[in-house]
Amino acid sequence: MNNPILAHRIKKTEYSQTLKQHEENTAALCQVFLTTCELDKIGYLSGILHDLGKAKSSFQAYLMKDEDTNEKINHAFAGAIYLYDHFYNLKNTNEVIQKCFIESVSLIILSHHSKLYDMYNPDKEMPFHSKIMTKKEILDYEESVNTFFSIFDKRYLQTLIQEAVQQYQTLFLRMKEHVIKLKPFLEEQGCKKKNGTLLYFQLGLQTRLLQSALRDADCYDTYLFMNHPTLSYNVLQPPYFEKNRLHIWETLEEKLNAHLLTLQQGNKQTEINQLRNQISLECYQAGEKKQGIYTLAAPTGSGKTLASLRFALAHAKKHKHIRHIYYVIPYLSILTQNAANLRDVLDEKDEAIILEHYSSLVIDDEQHQLFTERWDHAVIITSYVQVLNALFHGSKQNIRRMHQLTDAILIFDEIQSLPLSCKNMFQTAIDYLTEFCGSTVLLCSATQPFPPNKLNAIPPYEEILSHLKIYNEAFQRVRYEDKTQCIMHTDELVKAISEDIQLRQSALIILNQKKRAYDVYQELKTLLDKDYKIFFLANTMCAQHKEDMIKEMTAALQKDTKVICVSTSLIEAGVDLSFETVWRACTGLDSIIQAAGRCNRNREYEEGITYIFSDADENLSRLSEIARAKAMTLRVLKKFRDDPLQYDNNIASQKTLHCYYKYYYENLSAYKSESAIETDYIKKVGQVTYNLYDLLSENEQSIKQFSNDKEKQCVMRQAFRKAGDLFEVIPNATTTVIVPYGKGEDIITELCADIKDYNRIDMLLKQAQRYSIEVYTQGNYYQDCFITIKDLGVMILNDGYYDETCGFHMMAQKDGYFL
Repeated sequence: MNNPILAHRIKKTEYSQTLKQHEENTAALCQVFLTTCELDKIGYLSGILHDLGKAKSSFQAYLMKDEDTNEKINHAFAGAIYLYDHFYNLKNTNEVIQKCFIESVSLIILSHHSKLYDMYNPDKEMPFHSKIMTKKEILDYEESVNTFFSIFDKRYLQTLIQEAVQQYQTLFLRMKEHVIKLKPFLEEQGCKKKNGTLLYFQLGLQTRLLQSALRDADCYDTYLFMNHPTLSYNVLQPPYFEKNRLHIWETLEEKLNAHLLTLQQGNKQTEINQLRNQISLECYQAGEKKQGIYTLAAPTGSGKTLASLRFALAHAKKHKHIRHIYYVIPYLSILTQNAANLRDVLDEKDEAIILEHYSSLVIDDEQHQLFTERWDHAVIITSYVQVLNALFHGSKQNIRRMHQLTDAILIFDEIQSLPLSCKNMFQTAIDYLTEFCGSTVLLCSATQPFPPNKLNAIPPYEEILSHLKIYNEAFQRVRYEDKTQCIMHTDELVKAISEDIQLRQSALIILNQKKRAYDVYQELKTLLDKDYKIFFLANTMCAQHKEDMIKEMTAALQKDTKVICVSTSLIEAGVDLSFETVWRACTGLDSIIQAAGRCNRNREYEEGITYIFSDADENLSRLSEIARAKAMTLRVLKKFRDDPLQYDNNIASQKTLHCYYKYYYENLSAYKSESAIETDYIKKVGQVTYNLYDLLSENEQSIKQFSNDKEKQCVMRQAFRKAGDLFEVIPNATTTVIVPYGKGEDIITELCADIKDYNRIDMLLKQAQRYSIEVYTQGNYYQDCFITIKDLGVMILNDGYYDETCGFHMMAQKDGYFL
């Protein structure tokens, strides 16, 4: 080839990018992404080799074609095969570690345009081995290698490989020592996970991290060339890359402090406000601490959200390499509200500084997709689903984001809401991020699941607040009344509420199911006269509807009006409302305490009361976690009734909460040979049961099938692709449906019209995030309610199925579901 060897070309133009430029840009980005993780040399090597397969005449001819073609030319395998062939079987004193290194880097190069391949999988396959043994003549392998080394120095590459192997070996041994250091704690807590299991899991996370960096670097450099072909750009310089975000942290901290000062000047200096200020100050001072995992167990109503943000900004200024602050919220129902509040507090509307990423609506806007795929922002407000997907889901978009969780501070709000199935995977992942990736994690909750129980895979975390007992006692604004011994049907519950409200100003009733909440709401509407303002709140309502309803409730609560709200658990977190009484259907004690956080929040009343009752008409047969949590709460309440002094005469005391968590977690692993198997993410598909923690670590489910095949055995074992395909944070995934509420009606009308302006469509879909609900679409129960806009693939709710009071109102009960 006499012409330059190209990596990319824009069809029907003279613009092209050489292979050397692209490989070096990709390598440079990988190196910077992975510096703190001490994987920078490995990242640089993978960037140099990843497109080796483009250095062949067939691929160069393909680039020169101006017409569109469906032709596919494999260019991803050659670099991986070269590395494997020349360096896998070299004999040295650390042969196993070197083989692990070659497998890991070869795997990410093989997979840089796809999901990670499995090393072994339960289907009796070895995808990695079969790909690495692809016939070379099919790939024009020899031509690719010879041409590649006409533009790259082979001796320089060998030096890179030696340095990368040394870096990998150092990190491997450090990781092994870290796992061994955990052993006494694991044994003390009764955790049966082997050291090898934890080591393999973290090595798997490291491999996924390497692929994330390579994929993002490759895609981003390609994006820059394709969109700015006339520019001579440096990928490591602004505006394409920002190494230090110190000026952003300083600016945001100034804005936060100005807001806090305004609050202090505007609020009465009551004891409760003084305590909020003290908690905020402690969080600010904790920002000077070393990096690691921390908890913030501040009581409900104590200003946790802003206090945690104050910690994060101070911590980011202290540790200069921090590039991201994540605020992670469990519930979509409160995410948009919290995001809007944070933007207001920080006085920051710029999407280039703060990114909100949580919707499942598909938006085709290229810039928006780039933002959400890259997460290369200072502040990212997102959901548990998105972060857990970045760590474990198999899709290319999710894998691409993972490396942005390094050099980061991750605030997880309401950590007790973490799905139980994800518990062990999550804990091992945050241990890896904080121990090896320069990140800090803050777990926030008024109902922290501590002290550590025997299911924890890592040592206990450090609590930020030094006077937790004092704060908990000072923020006690509620008396609990246990009514669970008398199981109440709907009519009995409504009668009790209607009698009690005669003596009160306001009441909040929280049920475990949407249908039950609606039933009670309807009965109260029928029974009580027009002097009451009665509200309904559930995820049958879109985000804008819920926000409007909360604003209306807030205004009503401030007037001389009797207010009743009937809701599901969505109101328990992130909603700043205060009622004189709360009625909570029995569930987990942590949820009951969270519900009580909406009672007498600012001590408006001499005494707030939270009633705990048993709902005779609920059906928890499909809500096994709630049913189990309820059973454990009932067990604790019985002990409390027998000896209240043992629990400080307080149902919400730390002693009572610890007792609840002890029962709850012991119940998970009782009579099982494997400790906490339910928290390892168990998924049944047909007749086959998969353990995702095992698939991502030692993979014993698969490896035993290959025990006699010595020639094909690999050091790494993980079934990355299989586990990624099986992983769902919330099983039985929902479908996003745009509803005709408020502006949503106009959005639907315009989307249904024959729009040709794709920029307009993208803008409408962004706006539609606030006018959408998530609907379970199993079976055909609700098929008449929805229609699909075929050209867009977007579902909308038909006219007549959305109510201004309660949202999606086809109030049918099918197999226990209510929508």
